[in-house]
Amino acid sequence: MKNSLTENIAYLRRKQKDSGAKPHTGMDTWGPAQARHLLRRTGFSATAQEVETVAALPRDQVVELLLAEEFPDKPFAWIDEPYNPRGWTREQRQQWQATNRERLRELRDWWFQRLLRGPYNLQEKMLVFWHGHFVIEQSNVKVAQYMYNYQAMLRRNALGNFGTFVKEMYKEPAMLIYLNGRENTAGNPNENFARELLELFTMGIGNYTEADIKEAARALTGWRIRREDNSSYLDLRRYDADQKTFLGKSGYFTGDHIIDIILEQDATALFICRKIYSWLVNPEPDEARVSELASLFRSSGYEIKPVLRSILNSDYFYETNNVGAIIKPPIQLVLDTARLFDATDQDLNYLSRASAVLGQELFSPPNVAGWPGQRGWISPLLLATRSAFGELAIKGGRIDRKNYRGTGLSIDTMQFARSFGTDSARELIDLWEQHLLTIGIDDVTRENLLNLLLEGAEEGDWSLNYPGVEDRVKNSLAQFLRLPEFQLM
Repeated sequence: MKNSLTENIAYLRRKQKDSGAKPHTGMDTWGPAQARHLLRRTGFSATAQEVETVAALPRDQVVELLLAEEFPDKPFAWIDEPYNPRGWTREQRQQWQATNRERLRELRDWWFQRLLRGPYNLQEKMLVFWHGHFVIEQSNVKVAQYMYNYQAMLRRNALGNFGTFVKEMYKEPAMLIYLNGRENTAGNPNENFARELLELFTMGIGNYTEADIKEAARALTGWRIRREDNSSYLDLRRYDADQKTFLGKSGYFTGDHIIDIILEQDATALFICRKIYSWLVNPEPDEARVSELASLFRSSGYEIKPVLRSILNSDYFYETNNVGAIIKPPIQLVLDTARLFDATDQDLNYLSRASAVLGQELFSPPNVAGWPGQRGWISPLLLATRSAFGELAIKGGRIDRKNYRGTGLSIDTMQFARSFGTDSARELIDLWEQHLLTIGIDDVTRENLLNLLLEGAEEGDWSLNYPGVEDRVKNSLAQFLRLPEFQLM
């Protein structure tokens, strides 16, 4: 369709690049608009009160608050249960499968609960980033305990040292299953993990040879899963202890040695910083800035926090061409909606299911390369479903169940409307625009939204106590969430 949301989003992005669109922020000041942009990119948006609080603080202080880490206690007793299916009967296996499905659901719901926290939630946001980088899929791994331990490993390293991160990652039982590391044995190496380590996890295509993959695979042999405590260990009987030659160096290399050599390559810092820049700043990275970040990454010994601190304290992060440059992933869209409206009752399982319906399910990326992102989120079918999600969030209903009278989000639209402190319909439209949208709307769209709110009433006669006003508020807010501008961040 000529006026499809896909074309509208593409048009908005072109307008923005040509400076025709007016993002609610700029590089020369720090205030509510900049705080909204920062909290949207480093978390899942913010309530109006949170924006006001954050905007009152110096920007560098806000960044340090964002970089703080928290390591929660294990949320479920079953996490430490050994997984040892040897000798199970058919009935025992079926019972385990049912229990395991419920545990995976609990784990996803718990993760969504943590993602909903705010306003300082960069650590959890980066978990989603690293989950899309160091990919595993629950359909392959299956065991809930392994999935939790994988998630805990991501959280432990999300803002830490990248070298330590990679060394822990390749030994993680979930990864040993997903990329066949436990099948990698001296004399019969399995190259799956070694290939993805170089291509997707560290260096990128073009910076190594097939011979390097084979030699890395040999160094990574011997790792197995200890079922008694769900950990991993190196079985020296299956480890290739002979000399290897990797990226021009020769020696009796272990897996950790391979990682150290990878970190010596300029390509590694460039590859990771380019991906972080694309995630936080703009999917079309500025290579000069990526190069600066890569130099910082290497000089810090591959610490992740200095890179994030540099980006978030920079002026370019707030520049016009970087604001609204990213199409919201489904998780972002779903959680933004909950947090922007300060939803009082949030069905975590529904938020997870809604995100999955929209194309992004935690623990289930489409393949080892992760989610494609950007226009991969906005096929014609998904666009229609995104619009339906927003409308149902305001008016009641769920996108995962037809003809369902309940809702997965409880949004008090009148409380939301009154929280802006005005009875002027025109002022409300302006304030909602600032709060809900990254990019400013044109005058025609603004008048249409105003007309939905007035519904024939004179502006001077209208107020939030006007008869039938709640339906008008809902109609206007639902239309806000259908706008292509709401799809951008």
